[in-house]
Amino acid sequence: MPNFMADSEVTVRLLGEVLVNGDALPDLLANLLIALSLAPDRRLPVYRLAEVWPDGQRPTDIAVHKAMSRLRDYVPLPAQRNRYYRIELDDGSVDADVFVAGVKALPNTADPAKMNELLELWDGDPRQHYPVTRKYWYRVYQARAELLKKLAHLSPPDLRSLSALATFLNHFPSTEIPAGLWFAASESGRTPGRKRVLIVEDQIGDDFASMLAPRYDYVILRSLADWHKFVVDEPLDFDVALVDLHLTSSSTDMEGIVVLEYLRDNTPIPTLLISGAPLPGDTEATRRQYKLSGVFLKGPDNSLPTLPDSVERAIREGRPRD
Repeated sequence: MPNFMADSEVTVRLLGEVLVNGDALPDLLANLLIALSLAPDRRLPVYRLAEVWPDGQRPTDIAVHKAMSRLRDYVPLPAQRNRYYRIELDDGSVDADVFVAGVKALPNTADPAKMNELLELWDGDPRQHYPVTRKYWYRVYQARAELLKKLAHLSPPDLRSLSALATFLNHFPSTEIPAGLWFAASESGRTPGRKRVLIVEDQIGDDFASMLAPRYDYVILRSLADWHKFVVDEPLDFDVALVDLHLTSSSTDMEGIVVLEYLRDNTPIPTLLISGAPLPGDTEATRRQYKLSGVFLKGPDNSLPTLPDSVERAIREGRPRD
């Protein structure tokens, strides 16, 4: 666990069960602490604090003051001023702030070690534990969404290196997590009962994945370099492969041919070739040459409306016979 509050006299953990210096707080005090810690300037009026009472209760001002007096036993909390309370906490003393700042500071290039430190900050989904505080979490969950986007672009070997990823993902509803991360983090790489698709596509692999996610697990490789690394580090345990002909921004690179040749010569995986432009020569000859289950042209908007059905048919029928 990163030592994110080593220099602070008070340490506040909000990303899971609310703790102050390791001590759990009753739900009411936890709600108040969340609201104050995540509010701008850590400052709120009494009427806003009254909104985070459990079970929709509407407390009197006196009840709010009494609860704030109890909270003062845990954190620095000066007396109210002009019907406002403000909590005094050092920079770096609140794990949620550390997480937001850490995501913002991530470099454009992948840094799995730093990402893993950020994942380790989470010990649960606080919006589930403390539902009346949901509106205070926007900034934190926006940062979580940004981190998930960066994680989705890591190579499968880098994802597998993240020791905290599986635990982190299990904190949240599956609908909030990109489908590809669930099985990429698992030891087997598979969700029980689902087929698995390899997508080798440099530009719109995420679009393909979103079409296939309701039915299939998938792994996205975005370059020939990713492919070479994956083949070395991971078993090709897939039920079907989608391979783009061009794996750079150039329309003449033909790097997908390297992938097609490997799949043809070393695996029984049914393979669909994807291209944004007609293939040179005889398409049927290309299909026979690489033992393809299909050749598909992207539409004007890079769409492939029949992709899920084509994938299902390729899995059902298998690789064409010679």
